[in-house]
Amino acid sequence: MSTEGGVVTGDDLTAADSATAWRTVERLNDAQIDQLVDLYRGESWCANRRLEDVERMLAHTDVIVALVEGPDDALVGFARVLTDFVYRATLYDVIVRADRRGSGLGAELLDRVVNTPSPARWITSTCSAARE
Repeated sequence: MSTEGGVVTGDDLTAADSATAWRTVERLNDAQIDQLVDLYRGESWCANRRLEDVERMLAHTDVIVALVEGPDDALVGFARVLTDFVYRATLYDVIVRADRRGSGLGAELLDRVVNTPSPARWITSTCSAARE
């Protein structure tokens, strides 16, 4: 895994299971943005997010760690970080597609965020209660 300006690049593959591999991307294409909005709509803490707002949010996010898989690079996991690249970094919106939960993708997202070379000294997170 490499970084450019504190952003993870998707140079490496990690096996999610014996039949599937995922890779990390730093930017979402239009189809993946639509998939992210669909992921948000399935969760109580972010169900009302609109495409236009998500596009604006992504444009102003400092670090994106997204996991994609398959020949169409389907979005299976996402996290984002806002940071000053010196002292603080705050983690937001860690989300994994429902059919891939329990496969280690959430841990993989967090590992990639925490291990992304960055000059920020502290990573904090926000948390909302998950829907049962």
